[in-house]
Amino acid sequence: MVQRLLAERDLAPSMLEIELTESAFAVQQKVATEVISESRTLGVGMATDDFGSGYSSFSRLLNTPVDTLKIDQSLIHNMTNDDRNFLVIRTIIDLCGSLGLRSVAEGVESVETIHQLRALGCHLVQGYAIARPMTAGVAAARLAEHPAGIPFAPRAGLMIIIVCSLLAIVSVPLIGGRVHRLADLSVARPWLAWASILLHTALVSGPWDVSHRFGQMAHVASYAVAGGFVLANRRLPGIAVICIGGALNLAAIVANGGVMPASAAAMRAAGLTAESGFTNTGQIDHAKLAWLGDVLAIPSGWPLANVFSIGDIAAVIGVGYLAH
Repeated sequence: MVQRLLAERDLAPSMLEIELTESAFAVQQKVATEVISESRTLGVGMATDDFGSGYSSFSRLLNTPVDTLKIDQSLIHNMTNDDRNFLVIRTIIDLCGSLGLRSVAEGVESVETIHQLRALGCHLVQGYAIARPMTAGVAAARLAEHPAGIPFAPRAGLMIIIVCSLLAIVSVPLIGGRVHRLADLSVARPWLAWASILLHTALVSGPWDVSHRFGQMAHVASYAVAGGFVLANRRLPGIAVICIGGALNLAAIVANGGVMPASAAAMRAAGLTAESGFTNTGQIDHAKLAWLGDVLAIPSGWPLANVFSIGDIAAVIGVGYLAH
């Protein structure tokens, strides 16, 4: 049967992987054995699906010639808030490494979970944190558009603030103001503002892959440096509003371990998906102060399409007040 399907689709055996659930091994062992035998002879990959869903058997795992072990989503969903669950997943991933199997986590729905699985050495993940289910045609189109993989656009909240702030300054003459008055402002320690912008930009747009822990620390540090600039210029008009915006963002970031929480609706609206490595915003399981996170979005297809927060809006209003 497998050989016939390969011939009909003109598909190389190495491009196909057949998934057999643990229940199939337990209930239909003879059929499962026949499928495995034929597939291995042809060079087709084999995977054990839903491992840990109720029929788990380590002896069967040792005696079944599979290439991939897919960890059931019932385990993955609880790994961020259940220490025992976390230990079980770590043991399974370690076992895969010892047996030379590829580990795949099913049902991954947040960037936080991706970071934890990556740290444990899990090879692949699947779930809503990567993409929603899609038709074969849509999947083919997206892969053709991005042959190296579907990208994740990091949070552009800072870039949105900068662009909107520039627009606020440009609008000064339109309402009867004078731009040259900005030159009369006495700004203290401007290098702190530039340092914060450069640190933030390097963190989210640099070519390097920073660790999650370092990324968290650098993200908070960029806000701390910006806070120093605000403190040094606290007497300027509008600085108080900018300070409020930054404080709202920082509160959400610190409360969630250095990552800005984002709502699933905002991420989808902006067309964002998850990536491995550090990201300064993302869906977080049981996020704290979620309403202060990136709950708003510039829709996909618009310039600067991305997510942003209430704090970002406050910062732009502050810059506009300062400029006018």
